[in-house]
Amino acid sequence: MAIYFIENFPWKYFSDDASTVAYLKRVSTPSPPLFFSIVINIVSLLFIIFLFYRIPQISEEISPFPQLVYSPAQDILAYKVVTFSNAIQDDRSKYQGLPTDEVDEAWEGLYSKEVITKIEEEQAKKLPNTTLGLHDEPGQYVIGLEVFHQLQCLNRIRKAFYPGRYSAHSNTTNEERAFEEEDLSQCFESIRQTLMCNADVSTMHWEWDEEEQRARPKPANVHTCRDFEAIQQWALNHQVSEDFDMHVKPTWPGSNA
Repeated sequence: MAIYFIENFPWKYFSDDASTVAYLKRVSTPSPPLFFSIVINIVSLLFIIFLFYRIPQISEEISPFPQLVYSPAQDILAYKVVTFSNAIQDDRSKYQGLPTDEVDEAWEGLYSKEVITKIEEEQAKKLPNTTLGLHDEPGQYVIGLEVFHQLQCLNRIRKAFYPGRYSAHSNTTNEERAFEEEDLSQCFESIRQTLMCNADVSTMHWEWDEEEQRARPKPANVHTCRDFEAIQQWALNHQVSEDFDMHVKPTWPGSNA
């Protein structure tokens, strides 16, 4: 091939070696369209390789439930797959069954220290609604995350089914009793809103019960869940002091941000 090329090279068109070199450079250099086409193809290939490794990471970072309304806790949101099993298999069984001191303690441990938290003024100004400042901590504002209020509500509803153990009305006046009933009604509404707002579309699976001879939902279901422990820890890190008194009105400037 090399001999054929040399023998058939058009030497007659060139008078010196410089002209020969110039010709070889001209015929060996790709034309601009071809050059750019090669570059574009290489860049496209590299981009495809990048996406191949990056897409799984991106899918993990996208929030299944994007927080469209600002929350000061939104930066710590994380998601995980959780399987809710029956009471025998699941640690959550401590929240089930007949009420005992241990069951009561487990329920109250879900929210007792996290219901009321505090945030700084910069965060308070981003909230969709105004909130009140702490009377004894200028520049700090009081809020609560809905999840802890809803857990508290659900616990109150749970207790209502065991009047023998939780005799809430035994030492209350008619006025206090009316307030509790109104508050309980708000609890129903809060839980209803939460169920509709989050609208869990995880699937419930069915199985055949040989003993009862009927179909019934299986107790174990898999859900995409927000990491409750992470949210709980955020609330603990921002809880108000034990001296917080909701009956004292804050008077410092800008206490209603």
